[in-house]
Amino acid sequence: MNSNQKDNSSTKMQLKNTKWELTSLPGNMLPTAVKATLNFGDSLKVNGKSFCNSYGGQAELMNGKFELKNVFSTKMYC
Repeated sequence: MNSNQKDNSSTKMQLKNTKWELTSLPGNMLPTAVKATLNFGDSLKVNGKSFCNSYGGQAELMNGKFELKNVFSTKMYC
């Protein structure tokens, strides 16, 4: 196992079953009634809300960064 694999394994464990919420975005005001969220599941499957739409996909770790694959979302036109 090389150092990148160890880093990815450690990061994967830290992200599993965590929930994140966007609390600020420089230069923009965020809506107060709804939130933008990002949730990581057991196998780094992701889901969340982007204010009114929902999304999901699969996160992959590479060199300490994550990339979302197979992303889907609703299109509610709110």
